[in-house]
Amino acid sequence: MANSILATMQGIEEEAKAILADYDAQIKELRGQSTQKLEQIKLDCDRETELELSELEEKLAKEKTLLQETLEQTIAKNDEQVRSVLSDKKDGLVQQIVDKVVEKYGN
Repeated sequence: MANSILATMQGIEEEAKAILADYDAQIKELRGQSTQKLEQIKLDCDRETELELSELEEKLAKEKTLLQETLEQTIAKNDEQVRSVLSDKKDGLVQQIVDKVVEKYGN
């Protein structure tokens, strides 16, 4: 009878080890699946981020080009206005300069 109880206990222990090994295998498999899913999600997010970044870079490049063109036009317009004002008032400015020099240094 002692052998029978020992054999039964050993049988139970073996079954418990088999169940535990099965659970460990399932856990390992699920971890692997989770890791693969996470890697796929990471790759998808990276691709989406790269696409968004590319679109933003393109948009910003266009905006920069437009702003540079606007700046160049504004500078050209301002330069033209300055030249126009200076040429209109050139004679008056020259006379003012001559008057100040004469005033300060005499005849």
